[in-house]
Amino acid sequence: PRGIVARYFFICEGSRTEKWYFTALFNHLARKQLPVRIDPQFVERTEEDETNSAPQRLVNYAEEIRKGGYGFDPTLDKTVVVFDVDVFKRKDPEVYDDFIREAEADNILAVTNPSIELFLVLHAENGHALYVQPHEAELLANAKAGKGRRYADKLCAEVHGVNPKKNESIGDIAFRYETAIAEEKHVNNDVSKALSALTSNIGCVIEGMLRR
Repeated sequence: PRGIVARYFFICEGSRTEKWYFTALFNHLARKQLPVRIDPQFVERTEEDETNSAPQRLVNYAEEIRKGGYGFDPTLDKTVVVFDVDVFKRKDPEVYDDFIREAEADNILAVTNPSIELFLVLHAENGHALYVQPHEAELLANAKAGKGRRYADKLCAEVHGVNPKKNESIGDIAFRYETAIAEEKHVNNDVSKALSALTSNIGCVIEGMLRR
């Protein structure tokens, strides 16, 4: 309802890229005085994630928030869990299917394959046709592309002229989120199919939030 501020708790793996991008996006949206408020929460990866997947930790943290943390209002507020599917590629596909079914019951899921860098590339004008489609196989394989780098990371750096893993100015592209929303429609947006297809539905989540 107009006049009521809905809060969206974005819960992400605590890597630098996600922090830089989403913090910049939330600040940009706040300046537009939209009838929503976004509270980012970042969960740091630990050694426990080797046996307890990072996405599951994010879902567990979201549950803590919904139980009353941060003044969560269950009639209005939402938890958004942001993750990539990499950890599930080494498991039986049924593990991913079960996780999605359970996690979607109480959360909005924002999912990428291979990584958030795909969504960042889509902030470029005609990003899908120019950069994603010609390199679809390489992006989906996301093999190493140099010391300590993956293909999606390298491509993102080439497109935006900024290393998304090392430079917080990658967040400066957040003002182009509407371009990313449009470009994202050219890749898979269905989280249930994310294991086998280039996937991003972050733009879909942002679009739905702003239309609420």
